[in-house]
Amino acid sequence: MNTINVIRSLSAVGRRGVLFCMLLAGAAFADGTISEIGKSFRDRGVGPGTIIGIVAFFGVLIGFLVFFYVGSSRKRDKIQEQLSSKLFGEGCERARLTREEMNVLLGIVAFAPDPPTKGHLIFESLPLYERCLDSYVEHTLRVQTSAGRLEEQDEILLRLRKKMGYAILSPEQPVVSTRNLSLGQKVSVFVPGQRNESFSASVTHVGEFWFTVRLQEDFMGLMSLGGMEKVLAFLRQGDAAYSVTAKVKEFVPSGEISFFHSTKLSRNQHRQYMRLDISLALKYRLLAGAGADDKQPTGEVYSGHTADISGGGVCLVAKEPLRVGDEILLSIYIPGCAINGVRSKILKVIAIDSRGGTLYRHLVQFISIEPQQREKIIKYIFDKHREMLQMR
Repeated sequence: MNTINVIRSLSAVGRRGVLFCMLLAGAAFADGTISEIGKSFRDRGVGPGTIIGIVAFFGVLIGFLVFFYVGSSRKRDKIQEQLSSKLFGEGCERARLTREEMNVLLGIVAFAPDPPTKGHLIFESLPLYERCLDSYVEHTLRVQTSAGRLEEQDEILLRLRKKMGYAILSPEQPVVSTRNLSLGQKVSVFVPGQRNESFSASVTHVGEFWFTVRLQEDFMGLMSLGGMEKVLAFLRQGDAAYSVTAKVKEFVPSGEISFFHSTKLSRNQHRQYMRLDISLALKYRLLAGAGADDKQPTGEVYSGHTADISGGGVCLVAKEPLRVGDEILLSIYIPGCAINGVRSKILKVIAIDSRGGTLYRHLVQFISIEPQQREKIIKYIFDKHREMLQMR
């Protein structure tokens, strides 16, 4: 076997090691360098046999280092592969996958970077799962044309998604694939480069191979614009605005369009913190009025409650109206702890009628809050969202 074949037979790490050592050897023993070394040795009375022996010694030494490096790399890869295989098996047991589902998941894992040593991460990373699934689906669509077989595969993949916990996206997890769309999701459809002419639609089907939207108006108008790629834009409440370019699978005369899935979404975050609609007791007192004619704060403490809360502020509901620009000191009572002494500012005031009289909704922004206090609020919001998802 020649040198090239030997290098190809090694692992990726081994190949890098061999090539690195060869480059070092080539640099060290370039023709000019060898001539200078030989001349220096001859001047000192060293014979050709000794020079050859020295070169052979360094050659053997380099060979030994390469052999040791490749061997240790292979051993390390084998240990990592065994550990990954063990963790993968444990993940399959936890998810209670059937033999058929596990075989499909192995097929998905095969498209992961370094699958033998990192395949178990498919249970820990939704983005990794979606990227691998994209490649798996693309491969399956190339080799399978039977509608019945694709439908069977789709059912297996849907079961797999549910068992792995990827069927419902947690609020803190951004959308990473069009497979994360939900039924009834409102979207806007338009041709790339023609955002001024958009078409309203809603999602009617989300499978693992493709998804379908129903246009609410002017179906023929969109078809007349041509092109097998469309841009879909949608808003995820409490998260961000998304857009994605998707390839059209087919136009259905009933007013629906089927698209192949994509993981290449563009995310335009419009809110820094997720908001939770919930009523929590709070107290506040006025620190500084917005108007020059306002009286000095008296230190009187008022009671109210939240209509919603986020890591950046609250919607305060109270009987007493405040003014835009007023600064207040808030104390919010969330289960298990109290968030005290949060300096805040009134951004907007809305009067609402209720059975007990007029109430006022104040949009309040935190302007001075301890990081630990903000973390407690965010953790509470995420925990409540998880509870809501589990109750569905």
